[in-house]
Amino acid sequence: MPSLDNSESSGETLDFYKSHIRELEAELADFQASSRELEQELEKELEASEKQHRDLRNKNEALRYEVDEWKVAISPPPVVTAPIRGVQVRRRRRRLTRMFLDAE
Repeated sequence: MPSLDNSESSGETLDFYKSHIRELEAELADFQASSRELEQELEKELEASEKQHRDLRNKNEALRYEVDEWKVAISPPPVVTAPIRGVQVRRRRRRLTRMFLDAE
């Protein structure tokens, strides 16, 4: 940075600052270009991660469905004792009612 001596010409000072501005503009342009490149790379990585996440979710859902199918396939058949017992209770009640009515 030039000193502000009266002996120094103002043209040299102006040239110095113009040169410094050009350097800063070049650095800014480089920074903006690298920022754009980084942003594009990050967007690609994000898209890939989102796709992988969707694929894994779909696979997880398919596997859960398959597990449910296997549970149904290997589970023992349901026991139908409740309706049978209900029928047996009704029959016994009828029989006892008839016996009671016949005894009167």
